Amino acid sequence: MAAQAFREGMRALFAARGEERAVQFDGVWWSWRDLAILGVRLGEQLADAPAGPVALVLRNRPSGVGALLGLLDLGRTTFLISPVQPPAAMSADVARCGVVAVLADADDWSPELAAVSWGVELGSADGALTATRRPGDRAKAALPGVTGPRGAAVVIPTSGTTGPPKRIPLAWGDLPVPRVRPAGAVVINALSSVTITGLSVVLRSLCGGRPLALLERLDIPGWVALVREHRPTYIGLPPAAMRMLLASDIDPSDLSSIQAWPTGSAPVPASLQEEFEARFGIAVLHNYGATEFGGTVSGWTPEEHREWAHRKRGSVGRARPGIALRIVDQESGAVMAVDEIGLLEVRSPSAPQRKNEWIRTNDLARMDADGFLYIQGRIDDVIVRGGFKVQLSEVEEILSAHPAVSAAAAVGLPEARLGQVPAAAVTLVASADAPSEQELKDWVRGQAAPYKVPVLVQVVDALPQTHSYKVNRPALRELLEPLLVAGPRASAAPPEQPSAVGGETG
Repeated sequence: MAAQAFREGMRALFAARGEERAVQFDGVWWSWRDLAILGVRLGEQLADAPAGPVALVLRNRPSGVGALLGLLDLGRTTFLISPVQPPAAMSADVARCGVVAVLADADDWSPELAAVSWGVELGSADGALTATRRPGDRAKAALPGVTGPRGAAVVIPTSGTTGPPKRIPLAWGDLPVPRVRPAGAVVINALSSVTITGLSVVLRSLCGGRPLALLERLDIPGWVALVREHRPTYIGLPPAAMRMLLASDIDPSDLSSIQAWPTGSAPVPASLQEEFEARFGIAVLHNYGATEFGGTVSGWTPEEHREWAHRKRGSVGRARPGIALRIVDQESGAVMAVDEIGLLEVRSPSAPQRKNEWIRTNDLARMDADGFLYIQGRIDDVIVRGGFKVQLSEVEEILSAHPAVSAAAAVGLPEARLGQVPAAAVTLVASADAPSEQELKDWVRGQAAPYKVPVLVQVVDALPQTHSYKVNRPALRELLEPLLVAGPRASAAPPEQPSAVGGETG
């Protein structure tokens, strides 16, 4: 029923909107008719493919968005694959999904990908979106009869900040129902559509009949140009991009239409929020969510920001309507008292796999008497150094407060005598004098117990990130572990990875 309702609603939108603008990319508008024709072409190319799920390497391009809508119209369970990974990793990712075909842009059809699957090449030519059958052997695909997760419309990867990403199936009922409505204002999205937030922005916009302006990755001038053109009032970027805006020479008047700035995906230090609000005059609304919950579960409203912002700095807001939050003891599961720290549990009607069940997270949190939630770190961010517990988020917070530091991230590294030791990487404020490693260690030593002082503090040009712009902990360990023996370098680059920093968030 939900699948049929989605398809019927989408077809009604295509018919009603026709030549009206649907997706803007690189200054060019593509119409609803363009997207509909691409869907028809996909159906032709996949007509003789075995029944079963497909994989879509989803770039923020009209061809990618159109392909997603086309696959949903065909009723194919679609595994979303991040384009922000090397060819070998992407091909391994696809192989693990067990799909009958792959859809990818020409940029992503590497020899490694072609070796594991056949499929369709997406693109554009002569003013049309294209879908072209790739030469290849269909025997490479999964066996006929493979169906993917039962009842799933889309299977989306988690951010994979601490290890390999998990895959979360979204049922047809989890998707917004397409309806013909007045077009409304243009929605800007530069977040990867492979993330739960980016996907939600794309589907809610198009299913609501709203035109969508896409950036494949965030470049500050390009994003600001779209803001100047479309004048959004409610839009935000992740904390990493907030720092980029602060480091740029953007005129605050360029962002004057924006009244509220929802942000998440990573902690927002109070100092960052205060600096951003002072510079641009925009209310920063820090929220909290995860793919496993179906998106955001707590956050701020503009009204709450006006009343509470200065008294509740550091909070990720209150529970969203319909969401229940509680803090429990890690061992007994007993509900903790007000302001006591424990493990956060969430109950959400939108959770893809466990609707209206209590889901225990790995996040340490507390909740105050007014219902405001504060994330205090993660239990898997705690290492034991010679018998003493070190909360890595505390080390990060202290380093981030140094006047010369723009951002910091810490990990635990193995050490034969002590078990694990903390190590950190930092990026610097562009205008600041670079501090020495010893100065940064002394800064931590002045505010924390000696066993919490990192054994290594490495200055880097950029912290390694996942496609959802969270710190990539495995990549950070890969960067720092060799330096624990060799000693820090003057400046270290993160492990090579495709560049991306993203867009509209919720």
